[in-house]
Amino acid sequence: MIGKKLPQNLLSGLALGVCVGAIMLALFYGQYRWLASELVNISAAEHEVVLRESFERRFRAQLHELSDQVSVEIESKDATQLAEIFAGMIADNAALFGLRVVMDNISPVHVGNVPLANAEETVWLSNSITLSYPVLRNDETIGALYGAFLLDELHVESTAFATDIANKEENRRRTSYIWIGLGTLATLITYLLVVWVIARNQ
Repeated sequence: MIGKKLPQNLLSGLALGVCVGAIMLALFYGQYRWLASELVNISAAEHEVVLRESFERRFRAQLHELSDQVSVEIESKDATQLAEIFAGMIADNAALFGLRVVMDNISPVHVGNVPLANAEETVWLSNSITLSYPVLRNDETIGALYGAFLLDELHVESTAFATDIANKEENRRRTSYIWIGLGTLATLITYLLVVWVIARNQ
């Protein structure tokens, strides 16, 4: 019935309009998904950088306190006693899993797993960070203390942030789909009304 009433060129125009609308929606959807994915990835990466800096400051402050303890204990303790003290320090700190002190007057004392690192060097591994801190006595450097800390908490917080921002993006995307659908429906209805008016006038 409609085909008989509408001229052929109007039917062609209607079909062309629907095709163009579908193509524009597909392009918009692809661009939106790409931009949303980039924003999520960039936000997660920037947040992890901030987390890494925060955790490094926290672990360095802890290593500072341990260094003060070592400077007090090292004068009256031998390597075996220092190793026992280090074991206690590791047991009291859930993130700490390795300590090593390098001094001029005694052999290096090593407890746990501490990746090799030079003085003032920070070593980032996938699951740990190794920091160094000078051992001072009377404001003079008498050695260096190296500590290895687990990054489990950092990974948990980083994953939680990435998951949270991805969930928010998905919820926002669903809301956008509703508005896009309503806008598309309104556009098609308006387009059909225009075609109908043109056909009726003819």
